[in-house]
Amino acid sequence: MKFVSPVLKRVLYPALHSATLLRHWPRAGQLAVVTYHGVLPSDYRVTDRLLDGGWVTRETFRDQLRLLRSQYNVVSPDQVRRWARNEEELPMRAVLLTCDDGLANAVAEMLPILKEQNLPCLFFVTSESLSEACAMLWYEELYLTLLAVPSGELIGKFLITQIKGKLTSGMIIETEAYMGAVDKASHAYNFRRTKRNEIMYGAGGTAYVYLCYGIHHLFNIVTNKKETPHAILIRGILPKEGINTMLKRRNQKTITKKFSDGPGTASQALAINTAHSGTLLSGNMIWVEDRGESFKPKNIKAGPRIGVDYAGEDALLPYRFRLTEDIINDIRDEWYS
Repeated sequence: MKFVSPVLKRVLYPALHSATLLRHWPRAGQLAVVTYHGVLPSDYRVTDRLLDGGWVTRETFRDQLRLLRSQYNVVSPDQVRRWARNEEELPMRAVLLTCDDGLANAVAEMLPILKEQNLPCLFFVTSESLSEACAMLWYEELYLTLLAVPSGELIGKFLITQIKGKLTSGMIIETEAYMGAVDKASHAYNFRRTKRNEIMYGAGGTAYVYLCYGIHHLFNIVTNKKETPHAILIRGILPKEGINTMLKRRNQKTITKKFSDGPGTASQALAINTAHSGTLLSGNMIWVEDRGESFKPKNIKAGPRIGVDYAGEDALLPYRFRLTEDIINDIRDEWYS
């Protein structure tokens, strides 16, 4: 929350209630704008760095709204618009609540509390860059698209490897998105940082591969900027190129329905293992290609992620994307018959 800094500290609330500055600022004709970035789960470890970045917990957000209601007059965007046009005056101690960046978190966490407190808020939604110089990088667009659009832009793209002189590829049919520090299902929840997941804190467009149950090598794409540990898990592919090589790697004789329809078997077919964690996807070892395959939104389903029951309510988030079975079967018939 970017505001008078003491407001950020819950321990100072009693003092703020009686503070002369709080009672008399802003004055008539002035407007204070309170900007939030997002609301964190109640069990989140809040640090000063997060507070300075505009993040608060649900309880803190609710307490701050109560404080603002008791000491200020929270005005609506329409009131501010009319005031800017000299059509009406603002009340004493006028405050406009805002939320930047248009994160999904704002709807999931902030909006219910705002409705509970019956307070208006202006939500900003990022739609495009002001100039080419500040345009999003491809991995930022990829991340935002995967989480904001039900279809999931990685579905239908081709994951390709050139390892030990063998080129193999497969069309991605299933993915899962992980929201990093605010996602209880993520290895980086609550800014957890280990030798294994350090790659997640690097720049997007990097491979993050970890070992699951001691046998499965799971391939993820790091998708955000440095220090923001977001990643997409590739859960399944349909083999396309280098099928004989993939059959040998999987010790199989034919391409069955479950041949590479799982994160561990997909990595095995493509010869991806933990040694490749940290590999840049802009190189010639592992990369993703768009070959023009496209599907209607109705043919890509979103649902809860698999195997993350430990994540509580976050286990129910619709962050898994999968091509519908009828389309998968049609492609199998075309490619392998």
